[in-house]
Amino acid sequence: MKLILLKYEGDENVRQHILKILRIVITLRELGLTIVDDLMVHLAVASLPMTFDIFKVNYSSQERKWDLNELLAVCVSEEDMIKKGKKEMANLAMST
Repeated sequence: MKLILLKYEGDENVRQHILKILRIVITLRELGLTIVDDLMVHLAVASLPMTFDIFKVNYSSQERKWDLNELLAVCVSEEDMIKKGKKEMANLAMST
């Protein structure tokens, strides 16, 4: 339940928030409940606030799913842009 209800409130940085999700997933795995990485990434994206809405749209429009490292890198970059107030345009391009 804690994993599903966890939301990013901004009291920490986004990297710490995603790593908190990872720690919960690891604990669940140790208890025998397997959470696949795709679901963990999806839950992390879903837990982000409205300020990340453009990022969420970009994520959902990607055909290829991200791994945790990609998610961390892109989220940290997006958070930096939001903090700097440069949220007017956010484009994401990834090559496969």
